[in-house]
Amino acid sequence: MNKLLLLLLSLSFSTVFIFTPDTEPKDYFLFSDQKLTLETHLFFLFEHLILVILSLALYIDAPKYKSALFIFIVIQVLDTLIYLLSYGNLKFMDIPVTWNFMKIFIFSLAIINELWKSKR
Repeated sequence: MNKLLLLLLSLSFSTVFIFTPDTEPKDYFLFSDQKLTLETHLFFLFEHLILVILSLALYIDAPKYKSALFIFIVIQVLDTLIYLLSYGNLKFMDIPVTWNFMKIFIFSLAIINELWKSKR
């Protein structure tokens, strides 16, 4: 039942932006100059939160790959925080490696770890 409620919550979150008033574009981000209307900002925010919720739904009662699924939840939560702080434009100094590449690398390591643990 917990999974079903999480899925219902994710569907509910997909409608939040509809109920927001029209606004002028505004800068909502501490580390970015990106300007969005409130409706657009909430749409992107709740899309991130939906991914966190779906990650939790996968994790609950998962018989295998608990460690990798937990890492996936952490990645999704960090992705949401990075959106809130910098509109997702997190770069590591002047290195051309973005957070999106780091997410793939980190989760790949989590999968490799799961495979290694299962062969032992």
